Amino acid sequence: MDADKKVFSVAEATIETPLLVYCQRANSFPNGIMAAHQALHGKVSFSEQRRYFGVSWGGGETTYLAAVTELEKGELADLDLEPFKIKSGNYLAVDTEGYDQIQLIFQQLITDSRVDPKGYCLEDYQGANKVRCLVKIKD
Repeated sequence: MDADKKVFSVAEATIETPLLVYCQRANSFPNGIMAAHQALHGKVSFSEQRRYFGVSWGGGETTYLAAVTELEKGELADLDLEPFKIKSGNYLAVDTEGYDQIQLIFQQLITDSRVDPKGYCLEDYQGANKVRCLVKIKD
C-alpha cells in the first residue's frame, strides 16, 4: 500500500444468521448509488427498526444493491424489489463515520488474503452517518 494512503484498522465481526433483504439495483456504479437508495426509500417506509445495507460485487463492471430488511414477513414482497440473502459467518469489518471513506476501506479490505473471492462488499448503515464496511472471510 502506498505511504500516502490511509490504512484502516480492521476487526472481525460475525453475522450470526443469514439476513434476507430486499433490494433496489443501481443503474450504474458508483454514480447510481444515491438514486438506488432514494428509490428504495421511496418504496419502503423508514423505520429505526429496519436494517439498511449496500451490497456490491464485480470486477470490470460493479453491481450495487441498496437493501433493506422487512419488519414483518412478506411486507415487501409486492414492491418490485430483488430479494438477496446476506450470508452468515465471519467478516472483516471497518467502522467509519460518513460516506467518503467507504470506497477506500473496501479497496483495503478486498486485498486481504482471508477474503472469500466469491463474496461481496457489504455496507451496514448503523444510524446517521455511521457505516460498518464488511467483507466475508473464506469458510
